[in-house]
Amino acid sequence: MIALLQAIDTAFAAPSNGAIAKPFPLGLQHDETISPSALPYIVRRVISAPTTTFYGEVTQDSIVVRFSIFGQDEYKTGALMEAFDAAWRGVLLTLLSGQNFGCIRMHAPIPLVRNDLAPPDNARNARMRIFSWTVTYLYSVQN
Repeated sequence: MIALLQAIDTAFAAPSNGAIAKPFPLGLQHDETISPSALPYIVRRVISAPTTTFYGEVTQDSIVVRFSIFGQDEYKTGALMEAFDAAWRGVLLTLLSGQNFGCIRMHAPIPLVRNDLAPPDNARNARMRIFSWTVTYLYSVQN
């Protein structure tokens, strides 16, 4: 699993993905606890990673990775997710060990309002609205 996560981070930061990475000055994050002043930002999170063993030695990992993009404008954040999804859907990554032989999008991007992440907005005495768009991929890796 480490090899896949490293490959995701490397591919995201690659110059060839500049158009995808440019809107996110902090790069690909691994945690959601980021200051709203850093919006928009993108997070990757491993949801599950069961392993299947074949013939006693060969293993296959089915790694489910969720990508979420956070922003203040629902439609601009959704457009960032559409661009990310179009670039990443079905992409096989080069791993340092093992082989990534499958990438399946598990669902279309889903929008959510994330008021739990919004700090109080003192100027309006209301809460700033934060939107997230999420997409999940199943990566198949043979070791």
